[in-house]
Amino acid sequence: MPLAKVKTSLFKFRTYFIYLIILMLIFLVAGHFILNSVKDFIMNHVTEDAARLSNSYMDSLSRCIAATNIMNELIEEKLKIALNMVMKNKNELDNSLLKTICAELGVNEIFWYNPDGRIIYSSYDDHLGWQAKKGHPVYDFMHGNEDILIEPIRADTETGIYYKYGYLKTSSGEFVQIGILADEIQRFTCKFSTQTFIDTAMKKNDLLYIHFIDHGGRVIASSDSDRIGDEYISGEVEYILKAGEMYYIEKTYENAHAYEVLMPINVDDRLGGILIIAYSLTPIDRLIKNIILATVALLSFFFIVHGFMAITIGKKNREIEHLLYHDPLTGFLNENYFLRFIEDEIIYNRDSKALILVCCSNHDLVRLVYGRRGLEDLLVEKANIIKTLGIDDKHLFIYPDNNFFIYIDKYKDKSELERFSRKVIDMIDAPIGNIERSKFAMAKIGILELDSPDEDIDEITKKIDIVLDEIKRPGKDRYFFFSEELEDNLLLDERIENGLKKATREGYRKEFYLEYQPQIDLRTNKIVGLEALARWNNDELGHVPPYRFINIAEKSHLIIPLGDWLLNAACEFIKRLEDQGIEDIKVAVNISVIQLLQKGFTQNLMNIIQDVGIDMKSLELEITETSFMSNYEVVNEKLDILRDRGISIALDDFGTGYSSLSRLKNLNIDVIKIDKAFIDNVTLPGSQEVFVSTIMDIASKLGLKTVAEGVETEEQRDYLLEHNCDIMQGYLFSRPKSENEIIMMLSKANEDNGSRVSIYQD
Repeated sequence: MPLAKVKTSLFKFRTYFIYLIILMLIFLVAGHFILNSVKDFIMNHVTEDAARLSNSYMDSLSRCIAATNIMNELIEEKLKIALNMVMKNKNELDNSLLKTICAELGVNEIFWYNPDGRIIYSSYDDHLGWQAKKGHPVYDFMHGNEDILIEPIRADTETGIYYKYGYLKTSSGEFVQIGILADEIQRFTCKFSTQTFIDTAMKKNDLLYIHFIDHGGRVIASSDSDRIGDEYISGEVEYILKAGEMYYIEKTYENAHAYEVLMPINVDDRLGGILIIAYSLTPIDRLIKNIILATVALLSFFFIVHGFMAITIGKKNREIEHLLYHDPLTGFLNENYFLRFIEDEIIYNRDSKALILVCCSNHDLVRLVYGRRGLEDLLVEKANIIKTLGIDDKHLFIYPDNNFFIYIDKYKDKSELERFSRKVIDMIDAPIGNIERSKFAMAKIGILELDSPDEDIDEITKKIDIVLDEIKRPGKDRYFFFSEELEDNLLLDERIENGLKKATREGYRKEFYLEYQPQIDLRTNKIVGLEALARWNNDELGHVPPYRFINIAEKSHLIIPLGDWLLNAACEFIKRLEDQGIEDIKVAVNISVIQLLQKGFTQNLMNIIQDVGIDMKSLELEITETSFMSNYEVVNEKLDILRDRGISIALDDFGTGYSSLSRLKNLNIDVIKIDKAFIDNVTLPGSQEVFVSTIMDIASKLGLKTVAEGVETEEQRDYLLEHNCDIMQGYLFSRPKSENEIIMMLSKANEDNGSRVSIYQD
């Protein structure tokens, strides 16, 4: 063999040998590294599992305490209400009344005791005559100094069933005891006991033992019942009692290799004890031996699997992150991302910055006419328009209720924001795709400048809510800047509420009154009805717009007494019309759904009508569509009762809520009032005439009358007449007028002997 070839062969062998040695060293090092890594991983996993169990227990215990406290508070509140209810009726008490109160207030037991502690009235007949004995909680309250007492949950002395009792004593020594069944709460609390937790954990985990130690080092719960009550003092326990930190150690337990984790259990930021969890390391030792025998194969397999998992998990994480922070319909970043983004921008970006809040109106109308899919298609169209503005995708957001937010930074001045806002409005208003559907969505914009370095995320979200609320107000400009005046509106709302409360106390007649707007039969041109409109002239606030004080009255439930007064005032006016010989005029009064849902509303209304002495057929009640739909079943049932009494029902502002045209046949109504927003543009090409004509056509087929609100032009009137609308109301004929002016108008119409009433504006 030639020398050259030998040298070459030796060189190759040497190279291969060196490579083999290096490879073996690499695998040995890798095997050692893997071995230690696996061991560390498993030990960390064991530690984390112990921490998870501990945290799970602390979380469950805290939630149990919180839930128990909340349930206790709710039960206590119900007990106090029931106690006061019984006391209010103490002079009319009998067993039947107590049973009724039980049913109405949702309590389980009511007992009325005489001063000697004997039950004289009871919601359960078999308890009558029971006498409280010394040592019984009832006896203790009877002889105690407290007039009212709410007991903790306890077992009933007679049945052993858990109740929560409340007591209230009269000055004469008589007292009431009310009980609410709390057996479920007691069982709920028991589920979270320490021993229950330990028993459950031992079933689900490969553990050697679990002990729970109190502050004194005594075992108070354990998987080994023989250890309960034993002292468990060690250096590790003493360390945790002092430092309050987790501690873990390897040890031998019954000749087995074990890993013990000691976890402090904190409840309400206080150390409640120590949870000791012991894991068997025998399976781990066996695993380590197997890893040593198959280091090379497992190492290669590990890298392959790990690489595949890393790629797969990374891909899934990106998909999850995209779903978490993006709106699936439009692709815009959602509220979750927006809040994080704004918070970071406040901290790091000191440049000029602002939010353009884009709100497209009439989404509910689009849903009503074109369905949910039609609304979704419209949102996608508008989102695609916004994407063409050249704004970074990371600065485009969609907020709840389908509002688009555009983040702008490094702008020069307000005029630049104004120009940008006008551009957005022009682009969104421009019809694309389905032209008719697109025209429904008119854009309004609120501009919020983030120019204060001291603002936090809560302050910004508060301002955002103010701007979005302001955008929805009728008559608002197409775009506007956030200002301190908007915040002042909140203060004004408080002043309005205080004024309403004062009027409720001192009487409404001094400041409140009604005006009436005529309703004209489109075929005969006769006045056939009047809508009663509430007015308020306050000494401090001046004339307060109805939409403002009615909204505040509803939120504060002051609408109930105010609504009763308005109903009474309207009925008195109807009586005045009847006394003047003016007949066949129906007076419509707006009522709040809050009034309608009050117990006894129907009877209260009947009493007003009877006391004033009017014909029920002269009264019409109007309820808004949005209120109707939010309480459909209950409201519809009540309206049916009112119609049976002869009172007609009108559905006001139809088209602005969530109902559908097909649902009209199921509503207990007589009249549909078409909102002014639809009438305004009804004669313009390509506008909302199809929707309006459809309403009138379906209403006619269902035997319902239609009233068009806000009619202001002859063209609108002619359109309504052509499409068989029954009645119109608006400035074309008359603005709202006082009682005397209305009577003069009606009297003149009677003198004309039903001739055509002149159409005019005043």
